[in-house]
Amino acid sequence: MPLNKIIVSLVMLLFVTSGEVKSQLNGVKTIGNDIDDHYPTIKDAVVDLNSKGINAPVVFEIDSGAYDGGFTINSISGATVNDTILFISATGDYNDVIIQNQTDSNNDYFVKLNGCERVTFKTVTFKTVSSSYSNQITLTGGASYNRFENCIFDSKIELDCHVLENDRDGIVIYNEPSDTKEEFNQFINNKITGGCIGISLEGETHKLEEGNQIIGNEFAEQNYKAVDIVHNLKGLFNDNIVRYKGDFTAVTLNVDTVYEVQGNRIYSEGETALFIDTFNAYIAKPIGFKGLSVFNNAISCPNGIALKGNKIDGFFLGHNTLFNDTEQYTIDIDSVVNMLSVFNLLVNKADYGVFNITTSATPKANIADREFGSNFNGVFSGDSTIGRFNGNEYKTIENWRLNNHDPDPNSSFGNIEFNDDTLGLQLICGTSPSMRVKRENLDSEGKSMIDLLSGAFVNLFKTKDINGNERDTSKFWKGQAEISIKITINGYIADSLGIDTLKAGKVIIFAKRHNKNILEEIGKMDVSHSGFYTIDSLPYRDNYWLKIIPDKEKNPEYVPSYHTKELRWDAETGGPRPLSDFCDETIIYNMFPRKLDTLVSGDYTLSGNVSQTQSDGTNKMDARDPIPGLDVILDQIPPSRTVAITETDEYGNYSFPNLPEGTFIVTIDYQGLPKDTLYKIILDGERDSIVDLNYCVDTTKQIEGCPNPLLGMENPLFEDVLLYPNPMGETLTISGVDRKFDLSILDARGREIMNLSNQSDDAFISTGNFQSGIYFVCIKTFDGNSMHKIIK
Repeated sequence: MPLNKIIVSLVMLLFVTSGEVKSQLNGVKTIGNDIDDHYPTIKDAVVDLNSKGINAPVVFEIDSGAYDGGFTINSISGATVNDTILFISATGDYNDVIIQNQTDSNNDYFVKLNGCERVTFKTVTFKTVSSSYSNQITLTGGASYNRFENCIFDSKIELDCHVLENDRDGIVIYNEPSDTKEEFNQFINNKITGGCIGISLEGETHKLEEGNQIIGNEFAEQNYKAVDIVHNLKGLFNDNIVRYKGDFTAVTLNVDTVYEVQGNRIYSEGETALFIDTFNAYIAKPIGFKGLSVFNNAISCPNGIALKGNKIDGFFLGHNTLFNDTEQYTIDIDSVVNMLSVFNLLVNKADYGVFNITTSATPKANIADREFGSNFNGVFSGDSTIGRFNGNEYKTIENWRLNNHDPDPNSSFGNIEFNDDTLGLQLICGTSPSMRVKRENLDSEGKSMIDLLSGAFVNLFKTKDINGNERDTSKFWKGQAEISIKITINGYIADSLGIDTLKAGKVIIFAKRHNKNILEEIGKMDVSHSGFYTIDSLPYRDNYWLKIIPDKEKNPEYVPSYHTKELRWDAETGGPRPLSDFCDETIIYNMFPRKLDTLVSGDYTLSGNVSQTQSDGTNKMDARDPIPGLDVILDQIPPSRTVAITETDEYGNYSFPNLPEGTFIVTIDYQGLPKDTLYKIILDGERDSIVDLNYCVDTTKQIEGCPNPLLGMENPLFEDVLLYPNPMGETLTISGVDRKFDLSILDARGREIMNLSNQSDDAFISTGNFQSGIYFVCIKTFDGNSMHKIIK
């Protein structure tokens, strides 16, 4: 070919290639019926998307309106973990965008994802508007890493799913088996109503699909099943609400290797709530367990079986409430091995038992090798039979305990007692004392089991999910039937004799923040005129701190105090109140605030300023932003007694005038911060009033003193004294003192942490074990004293 023709061909090829690159989609596109919009319909946008691909993230903002479905999204060129495709309602309201089926279409789907990846539909409604057994969403051909979030799937039409020849019809969201696996798809916070099945994730036999997640969805009015998951592994079915009113099973799992079912509320009016059919764990033993984890669920099936299982190897069942009210067992599990059942409530309100279990497990001396265990579960059965194990009937819990029933001779149950006929249950609160497990009351076997659970399983069912991600620990220890949990704390603000009563103020409930040594407010209630308080609907926490805030006008003689009359929540003699203190609904938890003591008048004044650290957080020693309205509390020691309270003004200033000699503790009451707010001050005849006891506040961490809190101790005899380096590192050198001296080092709270005698010039002090913060160095000689501030 002549050279000129070769050049022309290359130029044409470059032109065509360049044109193709430029035509790839990116940025924000609009879909709507307006002629000026980029795409009139979703179908038009999908055609362009399929043909051109993308070279950057693409967002399709859909204008309000109804749009026909029946389109397929194929594998998209250019889609990556960073370059994704999003279809979203332009208003952010799912009511404004409706994708519906066409009455004259033969398509068996609204939207088909055929081998595409990284496609998300968000805040969109999918609606079946004509009698049709078509699926709304179909995933096939290896469609993976796709997401449906905050969408409505409305398939509320009359379907007789019993007459279907193809059991794959009428599924709202269907993962159709294909030669290529559909994996790592997410269905999050959607509402799915109607259809024969709400979600069906089905992999090919012997081709387990990995990582699909169903989280935070609501299912209702499905005719046949709410959820059906087959041939999946390493998936999550978490925090969903299932209200199933059909005749069959609400949720069916035929999964393998590793799978997690956590935090769900499953209610079924049919024969079964949750059915687990055949499972083989990756690691079935308690140590290193990686298998089927079902925990923190409320599973209720009044007319049938709450949990049914078949051929399960490697099963952890923990912290669930399982309920039924019929002549069937609450849980019925056939052919299970390597099962551990702990901290569950099993309730059958009818005259029947709560468990029927068969197992081939064999006895093991080592608890870590145990193939079957049932510990610390609670049982309520209206019948004289609590259950059957390998065909043997057990009439009572005592009968279970006394029989040497292999393979679990030391397993335990506790009786659940009800004060009334409600079905609102909680794992600890609301049950009898037999269910409140205390380690010191356990035998050696029970202690070994607790140690195992707090070691091998702690990251599994308490703090982390199946993927190692941190979970919300407020959901730990909770289980219930179909009534909302309410933790209630109440009592009177009165002294121990009930004579003196605080009749105006607030009670605030605090809990410790996750991974921080500070508190957060979780509840508040006014104190009634009779001194009574009650706080309900509290979130679950292991421990609570209760603080009384007296009304200052009506009760000027009282100061804010925690439940032990301490001013600080982290005081050594204080401490939190455990949930078990409030388990009994009839408990009256009385407490009383600290009362001001009398103080004689004197000639000293103690004053200062409270300000926040600079916005960049780089210099806690030079605060600029005052904090008004903070309580500043003054205690005198010994003994510790509160003698005054004031409040910072609009400039952050506070003052205590007319103080006598003595030793005082100053507390800046910034709620939730720890006791770095305390300072010990000595006022005596050798010192002037202290007028610059200032505080610098880091509201995410602590409060520190800013300048020297012991002003008045400076002495001109020590003008040549030098302390270096400042900030200090591993050592501190003191020079310029021309005679022998004693040395004291105090921390920011006024506590003495080092005392050295008979030091000489150029003294070399080891400070390697000092924590970061502010320190005060007091140099004492026969002629006088000097105080110096230094930081590390």
